[in-house]
Amino acid sequence: MILACFHFLRRLGVLLMLSLLIGCDGSGDTSSPAAARPDAGSMKISLEAAEQYLVGGDLVEAEAIARRMAESVPDSLEAHELLGRVLIARAIGLRDSGRPGEAREQWIAASEQYEQVVRLAPESAGLHQSGGEVAQMAGRNGLAIELYRRAGELDPDDPRPALYIAQLLVADGSLREARTWINRVLALQPDQAHALATLAVIEMEEGQWDQAKASVAMALAAQPDDLGIRTMQTRIYRRSGDPERGLELLLGLPESARGTEAVTEEIAGCWMDLGRPDQAAKAWERCHGASGERAGSIAVRAAESWLAAARPVEAQAWIERAELAGVPRERIESLREQLAP
Repeated sequence: MILACFHFLRRLGVLLMLSLLIGCDGSGDTSSPAAARPDAGSMKISLEAAEQYLVGGDLVEAEAIARRMAESVPDSLEAHELLGRVLIARAIGLRDSGRPGEAREQWIAASEQYEQVVRLAPESAGLHQSGGEVAQMAGRNGLAIELYRRAGELDPDDPRPALYIAQLLVADGSLREARTWINRVLALQPDQAHALATLAVIEMEEGQWDQAKASVAMALAAQPDDLGIRTMQTRIYRRSGDPERGLELLLGLPESARGTEAVTEEIAGCWMDLGRPDQAAKAWERCHGASGERAGSIAVRAAESWLAAARPVEAQAWIERAELAGVPRERIESLREQLAP
């Protein structure tokens, strides 16, 4: 009870302070510059309060204060950057709760907010890098590359902008240009694990299997506990025609690691290439995501594997799970058609 009263009084104090900042009559009248723009001391108190709410997970109060400050002092870098971080926290929360569509909308809002941030801080390499990362999460890859380029110009010794540009270019299929950016990273930091792994991906896509294996091995030597790099190593071996070696690299991992979706995909792929779809299906059944927000997609993969193994009873069970998880009817019907003798 005492704790609840404390939080209420703290919130009341912040709200009273804000009401003074926007006008005692609560009308929000901005006709008077003195009423519309808080003094430096009041601004500091408000932003500190918003920061406390953000840290405490109260995003409603944090956003209300940050947004009010950004509107009252439109040239305040601190207010706009804080509002951007609040929107990022919202996006992450929506993503983690299995609401990807809403999360994407929040990432876009956060990215738009960071556009304002970098306009207010044109010489900040760090904020351009952050803006690029938020734009990338929002799917605004062209803007992300633009912001990364500027970050790299402002801080040529930071390998991150070139690395992130290269990874976006690889995803877009622009391998030659991606290699140019990766070479910049490796010139700055020759043992940068993710740059070496990205180089391995480029070499894999170009069919340079020996070079890809060597690059990913160097990446793993630089960062031996990186599960993503180990998974990529398996993919390179599998796609080069050696799925047995790919399996060896992953089956020795702890169960908690083997059950992640990315690792499961590679394990299942290796089993399929070895002509063992039943083992691929069992791998999908053990995937941790089978009961989470990715349950529908994983159920489909399990069903497909059981169908490939000519095991209709098991396939039917996973088709039903996929249907319960909300997989579109057309996809369900397509799977059921494959059950017919």
